[in-house]
Amino acid sequence: MKREELEQIIADTTVSQDIRDDAQAQLDKLNRAETSEKSNGVDEDIVFAVKEFNKAIEKLSEAGVNKQEVTDIVDEQFRTAKFGQNNLDNSILDLIGKTQTVQIVNWQNVVVKTSDGKKRKIFDLMLSDFEAGNNVYLYGGAGTGKTFIAGQIAKALNYKLITLNCNQFTSPLDIIGGQTIEGYQEGRVTDAFGNLFLPEINKKTGKEYSGAVLLLDELPKLDPNTAGVLNDALSKIKDPSERADDGQEIAPTIQNGRGTVISKKNVFVIATGNSLLNEADVNYEANFKQDLSLQDRFAGSTYELIIDPQYELDNIMSNIKVGDKIASFTFIFNFLFKLRKSIDTNNFAGRAFVSQRLMVSFRDTYIAYRLNEKMGDKKIPFPKTLQIATKTFLDLFTPQQRAVLEQDVDINQFYNLVETKNKLDLSNLTSEEDVLEANQLIENFEENNKNKIM
Repeated sequence: MKREELEQIIADTTVSQDIRDDAQAQLDKLNRAETSEKSNGVDEDIVFAVKEFNKAIEKLSEAGVNKQEVTDIVDEQFRTAKFGQNNLDNSILDLIGKTQTVQIVNWQNVVVKTSDGKKRKIFDLMLSDFEAGNNVYLYGGAGTGKTFIAGQIAKALNYKLITLNCNQFTSPLDIIGGQTIEGYQEGRVTDAFGNLFLPEINKKTGKEYSGAVLLLDELPKLDPNTAGVLNDALSKIKDPSERADDGQEIAPTIQNGRGTVISKKNVFVIATGNSLLNEADVNYEANFKQDLSLQDRFAGSTYELIIDPQYELDNIMSNIKVGDKIASFTFIFNFLFKLRKSIDTNNFAGRAFVSQRLMVSFRDTYIAYRLNEKMGDKKIPFPKTLQIATKTFLDLFTPQQRAVLEQDVDINQFYNLVETKNKLDLSNLTSEEDVLEANQLIENFEENNKNKIM
């Protein structure tokens, strides 16, 4: 119901109180929704501060100060600033206390490798490709946020995210549609290409979608024979519109599984993978070397996402709410970081690797173990420990590989450290030595990779 109708019901004394109360509840819900939309989910104080900040930059610009330089300086400060519990208002701490973990992800500042000697933000690059109508290919190790970023781009554009999961079982039916025992099924690519889902409303914004982001997830895993069907469709993405004799614009077209001609609408193609399309990476055995023509669909817009250990430490292992405690698990980060380095150095990543998901798993396993201690009669008698988690992960490697890893990172020393941490309060798990070791590990990593993040 509209606002005016609800207000009339509330003011009408001839209707029952129950109906009026229900109308008031609906009006309150409508007010909350409008307030949320106006602020886009951001605290009003923050919105006000940002507006005032922008006004200040405009004044500086009018006074002859280079606006872009000021913006770049402040942007760098925001990117590197770290906010801890002591910086937060009590109301914010209370909000944080309602969840076990809080992760503030500024994904727009994720940097990628480019060849011009400068660090580039993935958000800026992908928006430029969107404007140019380019297909984008993101590759890198598991847990580097490729799929997540595609979803965030879709949200930023108010585009519907349509995902084609690529593997050796992906068929032409999945791509361009076809007949099934339940009737005709439209393909993921044709659905996105022609915006066939419209008019569909984005439930989160209440607005009609403006187009589609077609996510080709794990593209290197697509069978090369099937890739030909996909390649034909992708070739039309960059085709220019033509002009008919009457001056009308004719968009590029493809055919679906029924032979129906579908005209191109608003579509942005993002593909992801662990490796380049033109090589069969030994570390990812399910990947296929794809035809160069498929790689060419993403030429000039292929970006490698990289591991960011500082992000992992700050957002996965630090300032985690556990009951009434704020805990940091730097000792787990240090161990997994060294384990990852040993796996990479010895070229064992074809068997298993340390991803952000593994870090979350180890962290939550330890939290569950510590909370289990306080469960009383409901306590699990023999709970899973970090030692067990480590052993099950190492079992993914061959006995020879496992022996190398256990020696490189000194597994027994880590096991002993875990026992020591078990005796400490959750809020006091991280020692000064842990912090110093983490900082040194990250500093060495950045130094060794500074020429790669370009």
